[in-house]
Amino acid sequence: NAPTIDSIRAGSGSVVITFSEILSMDSASHAAHYTIPGVDVQSATLADDLQTVTLETAPMTFAQGYALTVDGVEDRFGNSVSVTTPFRASILIDGDFGDWTGIDPVATDAFESEGYEFHQFWVANDDEFLYLRFSFHENIGQLPVDYFYQIFIDGYNDPSSGLTVSTIGSSMMIENGSAWMQVGGNFNEGSVPNVDFQLAPQGASAEFECRIS
Repeated sequence: NAPTIDSIRAGSGSVVITFSEILSMDSASHAAHYTIPGVDVQSATLADDLQTVTLETAPMTFAQGYALTVDGVEDRFGNSVSVTTPFRASILIDGDFGDWTGIDPVATDAFESEGYEFHQFWVANDDEFLYLRFSFHENIGQLPVDYFYQIFIDGYNDPSSGLTVSTIGSSMMIENGSAWMQVGGNFNEGSVPNVDFQLAPQGASAEFECRIS
């Protein structure tokens, strides 16, 4: 059987394709086997798992729909795939931040330098994820090794419900990548499964990005 596409994740200038089986390196690494109308595909790189291909492309617009045609990529036995799959450009959580081009900060502090305090904050979303990007005035080290981090979410948009945090009523908290329920007003009312949280970069930095399903 020819390979099939299991998933496509795309950012501003890259597309990550996961195939259903191990691929032929020569065919999978050939950029001419991948086309996106209106977008130049510059290179194709097959990962060590031999099933994941990363395309470097011309810039794409966040949340805009595109179509990827794969034609001529083969598995180890010469079975060739020919398929067109729609996708939307989103934000890849890789610590690159290029995918945030054109998305303005929703908040910027009033100080030029305040040490470890927050500096700027960005928010975006598509049908699958909420994306957050935040920067500090200085390198704060690696998260979560050097510092705990907590993200409080008022999922009901009701300050009077959930755990009182500042001016919101938090129904869920993410602490160091794990999600905890707070609907009843308590700090921890049990874990929330399948949040699919990702954070980058993995090393020390003054700027981070994350996603929440």
